[in-house]
Amino acid sequence: MEASDHDLLRQFAAQRSEDAFRQLVHRHVGMVFSVARRVTDDPQLAEEVAQSTFTTLAQKAGELGSDDVPAGWLYHTARHLALRAVRSEQRRQQREQIAAAMNTDEPGPSVVAEHLESAMDQLPPADRDALVLRFFEDRNLRDVGHELGLTEDAARMRVNRALEKLRGVFGKLGITASAAWLASTLTLTTGATATVPAGLGASIATAVLGGTAVVAATATIVTQTTTTTMNLINLKTAAAIVAAAAVSGTATFFVQERETHRLRADYQLLNETRAGLAAEQTQALAMIKLRDEQLAALKRDAEAVHRLRAEVDRLNREMAALSAVHRENERMKLELEKLAASLNQSSEGRNTLIQEADVKEREALVARLYEMRQVGLGQIMFADDNDGWFPQTLTEAAPYLKITPQNVELLFMGREKDLREAARTLVARDALAQTRSDGRFVRSYTFADGHTEVHAADTMQELAAWETERIIPRELWSKRP
Repeated sequence: MEASDHDLLRQFAAQRSEDAFRQLVHRHVGMVFSVARRVTDDPQLAEEVAQSTFTTLAQKAGELGSDDVPAGWLYHTARHLALRAVRSEQRRQQREQIAAAMNTDEPGPSVVAEHLESAMDQLPPADRDALVLRFFEDRNLRDVGHELGLTEDAARMRVNRALEKLRGVFGKLGITASAAWLASTLTLTTGATATVPAGLGASIATAVLGGTAVVAATATIVTQTTTTTMNLINLKTAAAIVAAAAVSGTATFFVQERETHRLRADYQLLNETRAGLAAEQTQALAMIKLRDEQLAALKRDAEAVHRLRAEVDRLNREMAALSAVHRENERMKLELEKLAASLNQSSEGRNTLIQEADVKEREALVARLYEMRQVGLGQIMFADDNDGWFPQTLTEAAPYLKITPQNVELLFMGREKDLREAARTLVARDALAQTRSDGRFVRSYTFADGHTEVHAADTMQELAAWETERIIPRELWSKRP
């Protein structure tokens, strides 16, 4: 007599018998793979789920009690692992989309500043001069053209060509950026007035001009002293005494004159410093205004790029969803054709709707079966996350649905443990039965294991009788807490 599942499981748990475990796998692998295939709709992923299911069985073989049915335990475990795999795959795709969207940033200003001087050194002198005037000294195009002996339009062309050449030099270094972004970065990076200490220009001018004045004054004093000395040599004794007195008075006069000169120089320096600070303040305000304008422009550009990326992502998602619907339609067409062929050979001759339907009717049935399948998967995933309770309305299950189906009636809102045979228990159906041109009534259904079917009958009474055999009455549902 062939050993039972419990016997094989106990044998494996106690002795780690490989033969017993192989028999368990051989008996149930078809059912486990079928469950995983229906839930994931991906053969490769279903194989991984099946392997994980039996791996879990091997790990928990000693924990299963006599009340646990191995086949039921494997079905429940395979379904939960398949649902988890579907969610994991969706999260992985979302992370890949986010990572792709984030991998488009341009280099920061610090990268440009690090290589700017060596890059400028590789430009021809004419292009380098144009960039220095336009960005390093923040001149407008009219001033640039005036300095280069060009018109304003010619200066603009010279600056644009030089900027493109500089961008090419950066490109050879592996730094890629648009010309507009590079221009904005150059303005922020090379601003001359932003880093000049206050009063530096006035101090330099004063120091240079003061040194020139000292040299001139020294030369005058030396000349005058030489002349005086020559005259003193020819003077008599009386003249020498008078000259000595004059020299003494002149020395006092020179001390006073130097003090007056120093005060005048200090006053002039103060005025120049004040004028320099006023000019630098004006330049700083102009730079701040320009920076604010550029930041506002960059912000507008960034917002536009963000909107475009969001629109592209939305279109990609819609195209992916549409492609999935087309694939599902093709798959359902094949399944319906196989079902029609099988029904054509059946002696009972029931459910001849699909084989009699034309192409347009088949496409409508396929589309509706796809929607009903999404409803079933959404109900199962909702129950998996809510302690086994099925949703009471489609609104509750909306976060788990890829689409929003219309005219759907939920038939089961109890708990998962209330299900007897998932493959034979209805959980949703079309709210209204459709009437064919030949008078037959047609409806699409979703079962508790996620699969869908379409049925037809000559009367609504026949259709209702078929449904009654597959619907769990409300009085047998668990009461919600």
